[in-house]
Amino acid sequence: RPEDFVSLCSAQRLLCSMAQQSVLGTPELVLHILSFMSPLEGLACARVNRVFLQAARDPSRWRRIDLPPEVATDATLAQVVGFASRTHELLLEGCHRVTEAGVLACLQRPAVGGHLRKLCLARLTSLDDRAALLLLSLCPQLEHIDLRHTDIRDATVTGLLHHCPRVTGLDLAYTHCSDNGMRALLQQLPPHQLTHVHLKGTRLGDQSLCLLAEKCTHCIYLNLQSTLLTELTVEAIGTHCHKLKVLDLRQCFSLSDNTILFRDLCRRLPLLESLGLPFLMHNLDRVAPCEADRGWRYAVQQVV
Repeated sequence: RPEDFVSLCSAQRLLCSMAQQSVLGTPELVLHILSFMSPLEGLACARVNRVFLQAARDPSRWRRIDLPPEVATDATLAQVVGFASRTHELLLEGCHRVTEAGVLACLQRPAVGGHLRKLCLARLTSLDDRAALLLLSLCPQLEHIDLRHTDIRDATVTGLLHHCPRVTGLDLAYTHCSDNGMRALLQQLPPHQLTHVHLKGTRLGDQSLCLLAEKCTHCIYLNLQSTLLTELTVEAIGTHCHKLKVLDLRQCFSLSDNTILFRDLCRRLPLLESLGLPFLMHNLDRVAPCEADRGWRYAVQQVV
């Protein structure tokens, strides 16, 4: 926006004046100032003097690149990545003006793709299996992958571990993943690897979710909201996932109002802190309704 450009130019002139008066002479102070700025603002301030340029190139500033959708384009991404060194997180959620070619050029830089630990391409609705697999092949160190609200299908899910064998966090909410694709992924998965799984809005059922519970015994966060699971999956979770802290089963309308089943589930998951259910259960021991969700979410306060 024009007013943002004017304010940015004013700030840049002020910093120039302060730099000339040696008010901002130490790199540590300059780096602290830049820590409050967005990547694009930091790039603008890099033109003030050599001290600012050196601070702007500091690797700690580029460990996490998070571009707001309203300013993110291929050009701005290329500008930011030009300064990047050992980037660990690249977050492009909802950046619809960033194209596949722009992301590809970014990940092809060794300072980005070779060191990336977390990649978020959520809500890039044009992202399909071909593009997703190509981008993932450039990030062998990835540990967390967020592909929510994209057009990916089983091909990406089954080929994911081939390109990113270290993944521990997986977000496939509202994608077109099927039971067959999820089972193929889980059969390749080493035991205990996944710790954070988000499958909200997928059409997955007991066939794959029971296997998920068996394979992901170290899982801490599990969101199965709006899936097709039944009591079989709930029983499998209680049997295998003893390290769970968050379990969301809201809007799983295939579940029945089985108080005994969920009371037993809480007893079998000693670390559970939050449990989301698709119905009110007033007599569930040690579980109190959260008013913010009108009784749909239950916070496990103390489970012995």
